[in-house]
This record gives sequence, structure tokens and C-alpha cells, in this order.
Amino acid sequence: MNDITVHSTPISRYSTDAVSTATFSNTPPQELPVVVNVLTEDFIREIAPLDLHDLLRYQPGVQTGGKTLQSRTAGQYNLRGIAGTEPMLGGTLPLPGFMGTFMDPIAFERVEIINGPVGATAGGVTTSLGAYGAGGAINLVQKQASLVENFNENEIRSILGEDTQRYRASFDVNQVGEAGTTAIRVPGLIEYGKSYWLPDDHDWRQNYFIAPAVTWSPSEDLTLGLNTTFQYTDQPGYQGIPIYEGEPWGDYDWDSYVPETDMRDIYQGATVQAFADYRVNEDFNVVAGAGMARADIQAEHLSAGAYALPGGQDSYEYSAYDRVSKTYNTFLRGVYSTETGEVDHTIVTQADWTRKESDGTGGFGTVTSKTDFSAATIRPSESRVDKVGVFLQDQLSWEQFRLLGGVRLDQHESDLGNTGESVSPRAGLSFLPTEKVVLFANLSTTEAPNFGYEKAENEELTSSWQAVQMETGFRYSPVDALWFTASVYSIDQENTPSYNDATGYYEEDGKTESEGVELSLVGDITPNWTVYAAYTYNDTDRDTDVTEVKSTPPHAVTITSSYRMTSGTLEDVVFGFGYRFRDRYDATFRGQYVGAESYIDESHVFDASASVSLERFNGPENWTVSLNIKNIFDEHYVESNRHYYQAFPGDPRVFELALRGSF
Repeated sequence: MNDITVHSTPISRYSTDAVSTATFSNTPPQELPVVVNVLTEDFIREIAPLDLHDLLRYQPGVQTGGKTLQSRTAGQYNLRGIAGTEPMLGGTLPLPGFMGTFMDPIAFERVEIINGPVGATAGGVTTSLGAYGAGGAINLVQKQASLVENFNENEIRSILGEDTQRYRASFDVNQVGEAGTTAIRVPGLIEYGKSYWLPDDHDWRQNYFIAPAVTWSPSEDLTLGLNTTFQYTDQPGYQGIPIYEGEPWGDYDWDSYVPETDMRDIYQGATVQAFADYRVNEDFNVVAGAGMARADIQAEHLSAGAYALPGGQDSYEYSAYDRVSKTYNTFLRGVYSTETGEVDHTIVTQADWTRKESDGTGGFGTVTSKTDFSAATIRPSESRVDKVGVFLQDQLSWEQFRLLGGVRLDQHESDLGNTGESVSPRAGLSFLPTEKVVLFANLSTTEAPNFGYEKAENEELTSSWQAVQMETGFRYSPVDALWFTASVYSIDQENTPSYNDATGYYEEDGKTESEGVELSLVGDITPNWTVYAAYTYNDTDRDTDVTEVKSTPPHAVTITSSYRMTSGTLEDVVFGFGYRFRDRYDATFRGQYVGAESYIDESHVFDASASVSLERFNGPENWTVSLNIKNIFDEHYVESNRHYYQAFPGDPRVFELALRGSF
């Protein structure tokens, strides 16, 4: 096995040839009748996010809901204005609870974001939190051990700004055994840093992450694998600031940190997935897998209180958690390729079981002191939900047509003994009149029980939510390896849980309508110029709102581009550019309208970078040095929020110096 040698500055690539979790078979994304946005390994490396939450907020159309552990839905995300699934490893193993916030993206080969109801593959989410899965799915494809080559990638990155210091040392090592039938891959990192809002006398963030993966191929037809992740994070328990008329309210500033003591989030997470992939013959493949994910969190937070508005109470909100969340999953999948006349079929069948459980203590309460938290209510809680499902899908290819049809049947059971069934079908059609043009449309339905929401003491909602999406669009490739996609969608969701302040319990919310437009341009404009550009317009209307509420940015844009100079003094230097725009939207309280003065203002954030190979200066081969400037104009902005009084400002201007290469 010979190491790969690169003699020029590598340019980032933002596109992929195939996606796997949208249909459970490798398919070119441009041929699918659904929209799948892919964040590639190069994109992830350029962004250098602290965690999964930081990565996903770069994607327009994904709303993170605040980087908070106080929310019962921490680690889950909205897509197209409606709650999506929990992030899932490989599209099968849901990340439990807080793991969806903390998981470090260095473990991922790519992130596949499947837009719209996804019941035909994932089903309504196996969760104790109800209506999740109508907006889409976030599927994480973990790096696998490669039997093809040895490599050893390393990076040291320093991030410096006003009151900001972060230091990251990362590695990604793959080693093939002598016989060429086994391989081990170990990505990981060590991180140490201080955010701009943290007082100087408080402990900095520490993060340690490793994701060993093993592959063994005892024969040409059989491949066995084991993928793992292990993470330990100790960070300050930041809960944001109140926002009024787009600015910090009262005595708060953009860099305010409410606690006077060093409150911490202590997180430990681990995942283990084993699989066996057996090719029965040229047309039939069987995959069996089992996995477990465990997230352990001890957290303590203090923030402004729920009445941090003019004329409101001078109070604070205290929260504390000590909880272990787990998920388990097993599946058996068959993929069969056949022909009937002139029609090619790829038939996928799957049976699976998933369990999600949580046990521990937690809670919050309004307090009037920064040191006396006796008024807060901390209580034990536990939950468990099981789901057993079967999945059947056929992808048909006939001349210029691609037809996708599938259905999923699920049986759910909660820890209170309630059971519920759900049926989630979908269908889509793509028409390829030329190699450069694709027309597509889809119709999908997802449903699941509203388990986990109490409608009375020790009594949960047993009704089911339903979501129906209609979507149509087209794709066009102006040059090879570059695709423009435009789509229009409408999602109608019914019977979602809503909190009733008068009773202190939940009831069905009625109907939510989400409509929008998505545009993207992804790929290589030239061999030396690559781009990832995406725009989202979304209008979400909930029929319980007295006043129309825009709880997510109506318009959002992300542009990331890299260009390698091909001549002159700057030959072989790679320049990068980034731009993020988020439109003004309402800052709410539990999703409800607060007032015209409570809003998150629009933001424009610009980034720039330059990379050059050290070989140009007679340095070692395969090493590059990069300088990034993020938030060039030092924009004050809110990058995400939970409520109007728990808003999380984005980082001020920072300079990143990175050295990357291989031994």
C-alpha cells in the first residue's frame, strides 16, 4: 500500500456522487425525486465546527432552536419550518438527547439532509417527545476504515479573536493490514478553548473525541465492520441573553454571561455500531446491523428570566440536569436488483427495532437570586419508547424515467403501556429529458403517536400526528459536476402537541402549514473553482397563533466557495469566500408570539480564507497552511435562540491559522 501524494494545494469539494440514507441504496442525488442536501467532509473541515449544532446552523432551512440543554428537545432540529428527526447515524441509529448537540463532526464522511416527511424510510421518530420527522431527516454517515490505502492526516488549528482563544489538534489515521483484508481507521481530536463571553477566571472548554472504525473482509462477498465514537466534553453552561428590538435587553450585552459561578456542562457520549454486509450474488445484497448510543449529561445553567422585558420582573431562570439517555437499534436489510422487460428495479426491504430511553433528574424554575436556586423544581423522570417497523421500497428506472415508491409500517409502544400504529408511504417521479436536466415531484406522508406528552397526571397523549408533503422542482447542470436545483414544497401537519399554560398539560395543536422555495448551486464551476450556495424561503403558519408568527427566518442564504489560482505570483494559492444571511424573525416564548418588539434582527456574516502548500517555499510535501477570517466585519448577531430571553450570539471576528498535512 502506497501513501497518496498531493503536490499542490488541495481544493475543497462540496458535492458527492451518491447518497445512501435517502433510499438505503447508493443513488446519484441529482436523479432522486426528493431533495437531499449534502455537507461533505471538505465542507466540514473548512467550517471547523465545535459540534454538530455549529455545523447545521450553516445550512439554510435548518433551525437549531438554540444551543441549549434546558430544552426537552435539545439535539433535535427543524427543517422546512417543522420539526425533523433526531440526527441518526447511518439513517438507522438515532442520537439520544443531548448527543445531537455535542457530537463532533470530525467523525463524519458527510451529512445527508433529507428534506420533507421521511416516514417511508425512518418512520415517525421513535421518541418520547412526539411530533418529530415531518420536516425531514439529518443522517450522519460515519467515516469507515478503508481497505484500499494507508493515510495519516493531521491538523493543528488556532482560533484567536477579542477575548476568544481556541486550539484544536486533530488526526485521521487509516492502516491496512498486511493481508489487505482488515483495516482500522481512527479520527479524533483534542480541543481547548475560551469563548468571548466567558469570564477570565472561569475554566475553559475541554473536548476530547475519538471515533475508531474497523473493517474486515474475510472474503470477496462478506464485509464485517465495527464503528464507534467516544467523547468527553467539559464546557461552561451558557444559556444565552434576552433580546428586545434585535438588541440585548437591559443590563445585558452581546458578551454577557449571567452566572457568577462557573456552571458546567459535563458530557460523556459513546456509540457502537456493528454490521455485516453479504453479497449473495450479483443481484442480491444483505446487510444486518445493530447499534447502541449513550449520552450522559450533568449540567447547570442560569439565564435571564422569562419576563426579561420592559416592565417585567427582575428574575432569572435556573436549570439543572443529571440524566442518561440511550438508544438501541437492530435491522436486517435486503437490496435486490432485477429487471422486468425494459424496467430496472432496485428493491429494498428492511425490518428493524428501535428503543429510546431516558432516566435521571432535571428541571428548572424562576428564581430571584443568582445564588439561591431553592425555588427551582428538580424532579426525577424516566421514559421509554419502542418501535418495530418494516419497510418496502422499489426504485424503477425506465429509459428517461426514475420512479421511487415505498411504504413503512410501524408499531409503537410507550413505557405507560400505550400502543399505536402508523403507516407512512411516499412516491416520487424524476424525468431526465437530457443528461443536463431533471424534472421531479414527490408526495409523502409520515405519522407517529404523540407519546411522551402528558394530557393529565400520569396520562399521555395517544393520538397520532400526520404530515403530508407535496413538492416539485427541477435540476440543471450548466457544466459537468455542477448542479442547480430549484424546488417548491408544501407541508400540512395535523395533531401536534401544544403546551396549555392554564392546565399545565399538553393538547393537540391542530394544524401547521409550511410552504417554501429552495434553491441550490453545488459542485465545480471549473476544475479549480468549487461552490456550495443555497437559499431557502419558508412560511410556516400555525392555526393556534392569534398573530402570524415568523418563528424561523423567512429567508436564509449560505454561500461557500473556493478557487485555486492557476497563474501568476499567487499560482496554486486557494482563496475561499463565505457568506451567511438570516432574515429577521420573531423571538417567541414556547412558540407563541410575545410582541412586535421581540425579534431577532437580520444578519450578514462574511468569511474569507487563503491556503497555500508549504512546498512552494521549499517546505515539506503534503502540508498546507491556511488563514481564515470569520465574521470579517465583526457583525453582532444571534446565531440561534430558544426563547426571546435565551438567545445565543454568534462569534465576533476571529482569525484561524491552520497547518494541515500528512506524514
